[in-house]
Amino acid sequence: MPKLEYLRSLGFSYTDTVKMVLRSPGLLTFSIDKNFRPKVDYFLNEMKGDLEELKKFPQYFSFSLERKIKPRHRLLVEHGLSLRLPDMLKVSDGEFNDRIVEMRLRLVDEKFSL
Repeated sequence: MPKLEYLRSLGFSYTDTVKMVLRSPGLLTFSIDKNFRPKVDYFLNEMKGDLEELKKFPQYFSFSLERKIKPRHRLLVEHGLSLRLPDMLKVSDGEFNDRIVEMRLRLVDEKFSL
């Protein structure tokens, strides 16, 4: 129950919380202090994320903050790019890097098309 209460304390409704757990049952296994809080803090403060996005993609909590979320987010920021959470996290490192290259090439194309 404390994990569900923590999610509710973020502003999710009871129904939203239940749907999130049904989509990602692993949420019930994560530590509030070691998983939820640091990831929510990073998502809201560094990524300037919206709770709606977490509601749609609760799997965010199953990815490593230090090994996947932060490095990928920082790379996107460095290049002035953004991706939805599933597009940023659900792909392999190779696919993620390919997306970065494709997005940067598109930006260059747009710049020279003007």
